[in-house]
Amino acid sequence: MRQIIILLIALLIQQDIKACDQCNVVLGSGAISEGHFIGYRLRYRRQFQNVDLGKSSIHSKHLEHFQANGEIKELYTAHELYGNYHIGKNWHLSLAIPFLNNYRSLNTTTVHDIYGIGDPWVMLRKQESWRKEKDHLFVSGGLGFKFPLGSTSAEDGDTYVDLDMQPGTGSMDYLANLVLLYEYRKVFVMSQNTGKLNGSSPDDFRYGNNLSTSLLLGSRVINKGEDAWRLSFTGGIYSEFIGRDEVNGEKKGDISSTYFMDGGAVLRFKSMIVTANGQIPFITKVDSRQLPTTHRFILNLQYEI
Repeated sequence: MRQIIILLIALLIQQDIKACDQCNVVLGSGAISEGHFIGYRLRYRRQFQNVDLGKSSIHSKHLEHFQANGEIKELYTAHELYGNYHIGKNWHLSLAIPFLNNYRSLNTTTVHDIYGIGDPWVMLRKQESWRKEKDHLFVSGGLGFKFPLGSTSAEDGDTYVDLDMQPGTGSMDYLANLVLLYEYRKVFVMSQNTGKLNGSSPDDFRYGNNLSTSLLLGSRVINKGEDAWRLSFTGGIYSEFIGRDEVNGEKKGDISSTYFMDGGAVLRFKSMIVTANGQIPFITKVDSRQLPTTHRFILNLQYEI
């Protein structure tokens, strides 16, 4: 059972919050474990496009104008502290606090470079498992909240900072997560599905709702025992869907969808777990105001208490 939990942690870590923390697609919102743990997570996302004003002049996902010709690059980096507390049989409480760096450049010249605390979130989970001699079925479901405590008024000198660059969203959002895993011997398949229902900010702006799904295949390749090191690899498809924004009750923009190839590895030694995952899109249909993602990377360090 302990080996299964380790693999679950690795899979959950790679399905993570969209790195800008504005669209905030929450996957991996609290890894599953039989006990208590603390951790650090690095999330990195790069968005890039060569923009022609003759075709489009709106490049912020959330209705702010950014008019320019040339190469626009956006980098979203999150440093997240998180933890999990076992509160009873099959019940777990997960929470996280992100620190963000949101960056934008035009033709290699920096436009914004913003730092700040993002919106913390908390999730309560219930998990069940059924295990036989050679196979194992695992189910986990959770509900949670993202609190509007992150900064929404960050400034960059005298330059206005639009919504995509702000660390916080300004809204109370509601989270739901469902994880299904089946393992046979050393091979396993897993699906994780997460939805986020966004509330309205004080100025009556509401971000589009989010849905994320994943289908992953994994295998343990090295297992030296409980007190030694173990190595596993995972691979599969991760997809995210982002709904239309809303201003004063009026829908804006288009529905966006992106499909990623996902590959990762997890290394465990005693109570320490290290995971690294990369994602590259192969199908992209984003809102005309949004820059497409070129790649993402997630690094996780976790320690069981």
